[in-house]
Amino acid sequence: LKNIILKHSKFVPFPIYLEGEKIERQDAIWTQPKSKLSAKDYAEFYKFFENTQEDPETYLHLSSDAPVQFASLLFVPKTSFELLGLMKTEPGVDLYSKKILIQKGSKDIMPEYLRFVKGIIDSEEIPLNISRETIQSNVRIDKIKKHVLKKLLEHLESVKSKNREQYLNIWKNFSKNFKEGIVSDYNNREKLSQLLLFSSSKSGAEQLTDLKEYVARMPEGQKEIYFLGGADRLAIEKNPALEIFRKKDHEVLYLTDPMDEFVLDHLREFDKKGFKMAESADIPLEEKNEAADADYMKDAENLVVYLKTIYGEQIQEVRISKRLTDSPCLLLNPADGPSVQMEKIMKMVNKDYQLGKRVFEINPENSLIKKMVTLHKQDPAAPLLKTLALQLLDNMKLREGILSDTEATIARIQQIMFEAGGPV
Repeated sequence: LKNIILKHSKFVPFPIYLEGEKIERQDAIWTQPKSKLSAKDYAEFYKFFENTQEDPETYLHLSSDAPVQFASLLFVPKTSFELLGLMKTEPGVDLYSKKILIQKGSKDIMPEYLRFVKGIIDSEEIPLNISRETIQSNVRIDKIKKHVLKKLLEHLESVKSKNREQYLNIWKNFSKNFKEGIVSDYNNREKLSQLLLFSSSKSGAEQLTDLKEYVARMPEGQKEIYFLGGADRLAIEKNPALEIFRKKDHEVLYLTDPMDEFVLDHLREFDKKGFKMAESADIPLEEKNEAADADYMKDAENLVVYLKTIYGEQIQEVRISKRLTDSPCLLLNPADGPSVQMEKIMKMVNKDYQLGKRVFEINPENSLIKKMVTLHKQDPAAPLLKTLALQLLDNMKLREGILSDTEATIARIQQIMFEAGGPV
C-alpha cells in the first residue's frame, strides 16, 4: 500500500499518513508560477523525481489554460543511457491528473524519439479513471501533446542559438533521437531540421554547423545543399569528388553517421533548397578546359572508348571529367542512384543486393592519365595499358570499400611493381 501511495500520490498538496507514519511527499512545483522558482529549485526537483545526483542539462516549464488546461515540467538529462550501450530507454514523461499519477512513462503523451525527456504533464481536465485506450483517442490529450512538443522543440532550438556549448552536449547525447524523429515524425520534420548539426568543409575538425548557417554562407547562384558521406572526416576530405567544390568555394556537409543520408532523404529540402550528393554525376559545376590541346583531347577520347571496352558491364559510363583538378579518376553516382555508403548498408541487410553501376571519369590533365593516353596511342593492345586500366578502377573501388576481388588486385599490383623495377 505504501508503494502505491508513493508511486501515485507523492505530489498531493496535503500530508498522508499510513499506520501513523507520514508518507514522504514533494511539492508539485510545476503548478507554481515560474517567477517564484529558481534554477536550484528545478534541479532539486529533478534529482528527487529521477532519483539521481546529476543536474539536468536543461528544463522547460509550461502552463496553459486554453484551449486545454495543463501544466508541465520537462527535463533533458545530461547522460544518455542508450549512448552508453544500455537497452532502449523507456518513455520518461509521466501523465498526471490533479497531481495524481495516472500513467507512468506515458507512450501517448510524447513521441517515441523523445523518450529521453523526463518530466510531468498534469491536467485537471483528464479524468482520474481514464483508460489507456481512451488516452490514445482523447482530444484534450492530443492537443496537450501537440502544444508541449511544439514548445519543447522551440526550446531546444533556442538553446542551440543562445548557448551552443550547452546544445553540443545535448547533441552528443541525443542526436540519434532527433534524426529518428525526422524519419518518423512528418508533421514536425521542419522543426527538427533546425536541431541538426553537421561537420562541413568550412567548419573546423571539432566544429559543427547547422543548416541555417550553411544556407547563410551559400554563394549567389547556388541552388542546392551539397553533402558527402564517408567513414570519418579524414576519409571524406580525401575524396576526389571535393576537388571542384574547393575550386568553386562551395561548402559541402560531411555525413559521418550512416543514418545521416536517411535523414536528408526524408527531409528532402531545407529553406526551399534541395539536398544534392557531391558524388552525383549531374552536378552543374563543371569547368571548361579551354586550354586543352585539341589533338590530345581526341587521343584522350580514344582512351575513354578503350576503357569502356575493358570495363564492360562493371561501369555505366566512362567519360572525360570536367570537375577533377588533381586526381586521375573518380567514381560518381548516377543522378537518381543511391550513394555507395547507402548501398553498403543495403548490402549488409541483404547479401544478394547488387551494387549499382557507377559513372567513371578520368582527368586528362593528370600525369598518369597522360601516360595512359600515350600508351594507348602507341599500342592499344599493350598488356601494361590493360593492367593500368583495371588497376585504375580497382583503386577507386578500394577507396570506397566495394572491392570484391582483392586477390586479383594484389596480383596486379605485384605485376606493376615487377615491371616498374626493370629487368632482373
